[in-house]
Formats: sequence, C-alpha cells, structure tokens
Amino acid sequence: MIFLRKLLTSSTRPSRPGNLHILILYGTGIVLLSACLAGAQFFLIQNAFESRHNTLVNYARQVIEGFPEWRIYQSRVLGPFSVEGLHNLTGWKFEMCYDIMTFLFLFVFFLILLFVARALWKSTLAMFGIVSAALFLNTMLMQGPLLCLWDYANLIIFTILVWAILKSKSLWFIFIPLAIGIFNHEIVLIVAGWLAIDAILRLGGKGKWILNMSVAPQWRQFIIAAILLVAGFFIIEWIRDSLLIHTTGVISPEIDIVTRFGAVMLPENLEALKTSFCHDMESQRFLVQNFGSKFVIVFNPLIFGILATAIWGLLSPDYNIRRISLLHIILWASTFTFGWIYETRVWLVFVPFLILVLPRLLPNASPGVSPPGK
Repeated sequence: MIFLRKLLTSSTRPSRPGNLHILILYGTGIVLLSACLAGAQFFLIQNAFESRHNTLVNYARQVIEGFPEWRIYQSRVLGPFSVEGLHNLTGWKFEMCYDIMTFLFLFVFFLILLFVARALWKSTLAMFGIVSAALFLNTMLMQGPLLCLWDYANLIIFTILVWAILKSKSLWFIFIPLAIGIFNHEIVLIVAGWLAIDAILRLGGKGKWILNMSVAPQWRQFIIAAILLVAGFFIIEWIRDSLLIHTTGVISPEIDIVTRFGAVMLPENLEALKTSFCHDMESQRFLVQNFGSKFVIVFNPLIFGILATAIWGLLSPDYNIRRISLLHIILWASTFTFGWIYETRVWLVFVPFLILVLPRLLPNASPGVSPPGK
C-alpha cells in the first residue's frame, strides 16, 4: 500500500519542460507507447477470438446491412460504419478494415488514458501503472462469446467522462463525448439520466450518512442533461427504425417486443450467480451453454468489487469522486438488470472508473474537492 501511494505521487519528469524539443520527444514517446499497448491488446484479442473472428466481423456487417441479431444493436452504428467508411475509401477487404478500426479504437483509448493519467497524478510512474492496470483488466474482460466495436468505443468515451468529472471540467467535456456516444451505445442515456440527477442533488461526504443529500439545482446542467436524454432516445429509435430490416436473433414475437428497448435479465443473472457456486453437471452445462465457460465464478470478485469501489467512493471527501461513484452504482445496477453479467465485455465500461478512481480512494492519494458553493 505504501509503495502504491509513492508510485502515484512520484514524478520522473519536470512538469514544465524547458523547451519544445523535450515536449516533442515526450509526445512522440507517448504516441509510440500507445501504439505498442494497442498492438499488444490487439494481439491478445486476436488470440482470444481467433476461431470467432468472422463472427465478430459479421456483427459489424449485420448492423450496416440492417440485419442485426437484436434490434438494440441496430443503433450502435459508430464502429460498424467507421469500418464501412474505411472500406469504401480504400477498397480494402472489410475484414482488414475491421481489424484496422479495432486497433485505432484501442490506440485512441490508450493515448487518451496516458494523458489523463499524467494530468491526474503528474507522475510518469503512475501513468505506467494506470495503463498496465488497463491492459490487465481489458485482457481479463475481453473474453467470452462476443466482443464488439462499440465496446472499444465505450472505453474511450468513459475515460474522457471520468477525467472530465474528476477535474471539474466544463459541461462541454461531458456533453460532447455523450453526444457522440449516442451513435455508439444506448448506455449514454443512463449517463444522461445521472447527469440530470447530479444537477439537482448534492451528495453528503465523509463522516455523513452515505445517502445524505441536499437539493441544489443547477438548471443549465439539468437542461443539457434533459436535451441529451430526450434527443438521444429519439435519435437512437430513429436510427433503429430507419436502418433495421429484420433481426436474426428473434425466436418469438414476445421476445421481439421485449428486445425493442432491452430485455430484463435480472432473474437469469441471479440464477447464473447462484449456479456459479454449484458443481453439479447440470449447473456446469448451464454456464457453458450461456457463457462459454464453467469457470465464471472467477469474475464474481470483480463484479462485486466494482460495486464495493463505487460505494466506497460515496464516502470520499472528494466531491467529484462521490458524483462519479453514484453514476457507476447506477450503471452497475443497470448492467446487472439488463445485461448478461458473465458476458464479461459488459463490464468494460467500468475499467476507466476502476483504474482512475480506485487509486484516488487510497489514504492521502488525492485532495478533497468540495461541492460547488461550499
């Protein structure tokens, strides 16, 4: 623990380089490091999904052609149409363009993460520690039956979001990635809902009841959140209705009705959670059939560790950490209710929160930030 605190507060580079030459060298190093990290992550993904690569490519192609497995996938157009744009621009094979966009998404994620880590801790050592943790968690979660382009894009969006909240940046730094995220994944609507709640409520901090709140409206933020929420919903539904021709994963009219906006998976997740602790043959078959592995129990500490970290964050003296922790509690509850909890990719959106917020919860890791007006 002492070593980790020293790592997070040490600095190996002057905060203000003396000349442009040093800045250029430092920036070039960051870019090269980002490319190396993205290359390593790409190789691990290729190794994990070697036999299912065509399946992953087809998920992108299905969104473009209007034949996604589920209706909710149809609005996730940012990644697939980026691949299609590169394919049309270059004439390269669609599969090659898919791999290039995968690498580019990972490159942008690590590039932004390096600068964010440096900005938060002013330490090159901490920067290396943060990206190493990201590489480890990504590798752990990029498993299972499926991994899609929108999962990579979410890493970028949520890294920017976490940084903007922790650093009390302008609302534009929250609005812009969320506005782009509307075309990537409907999870941004949940974030917009949190932004509206955050505009009204002020959370109590350390030494107070965990749910101690006060009403202090910030109407500008509330209006922006409402615009994101309402406009985002109609844009997503418009994309789905405009591009969707037919779903390929629907097996009954009842399921078709449910999957218009997302299926409630809470009962199945509770059953899977219970089954993960069982060792009889029927339980093992259930886990392998639904999640591709009978060893899903190893993910239980991570799943509930995310929730524990967010609850811990609500008690932080740092007001911004309390804000972002509430957001991730809401996201965790939504994921547990609407996603397959052992389809590990659904937890990738929590990686920026874990690697950027958890270290700041350590004693003396970061100064407290008070609510506005206090």
